[in-house]
Amino acid sequence: MRCPACGATNPDSASWCGQCYASLGAEKPAAQRASAAAAPVAVPPPPQAPQASEGPQESAVAAADEGDGVVRDGFRRRGELVEWQCVRCDQFNSMDVLTCDVCGSSFSARYERDEPEPERNWSAALALSAVLPGAGHISVGRIGTGIARCTLFVVFLLPALPIMFGAKTGGATIAITPLLIGVLILWGGSIADIRQLQRGDKEILNGRALLWLTVGVLLLSLVGLAAAVMMARGQSG
Repeated sequence: MRCPACGATNPDSASWCGQCYASLGAEKPAAQRASAAAAPVAVPPPPQAPQASEGPQESAVAAADEGDGVVRDGFRRRGELVEWQCVRCDQFNSMDVLTCDVCGSSFSARYERDEPEPERNWSAALALSAVLPGAGHISVGRIGTGIARCTLFVVFLLPALPIMFGAKTGGATIAITPLLIGVLILWGGSIADIRQLQRGDKEILNGRALLWLTVGVLLLSLVGLAAAVMMARGQSG
């Protein structure tokens, strides 16, 4: 199309001249303007729902599209706020919070898969505990408390070996007796705790109990050692 004012060539669909900015609308043929006006406007089809399984973001968006208070896949909307539901205490929390305000569970716990517990040989664990306290705990996966029990048992037993093999002086007996008591508590308590774990109950000698046992045995051993020294001085005098 040529501009009637300056003669410049312009596309047929142009409404203004690119050279002199004169209006070109009046120059279009009437039939072309009528066909353009009568042409239907294409309407895009509505978006289809996703076929794949929804993740946390998709579920949250879907919940935001629902009405207030409607729970969808563990999410709900309250006004402009989208909340996620804790899998342990069912508390609803804001999407900008990563841990539950009530029980402290993480948002990612919603998508963690529970793995089956490995099979445990409780009979073998009892036999190992009878030989060495803590060995049975290690065999059933209680590594930390098992190593602690084994270490304490060896620490208590080694100084007590002389009295067990005949060095039964009065002072030595007083000093070593608390260690022997600690050895017996560890041995019997470890066997009993294997039974507790097998039933799904809490351990008797838990971490705090082991700590207090260690402190008590050491204090009593120091007191016995002091008494043994005083007895030795009295006999020499």
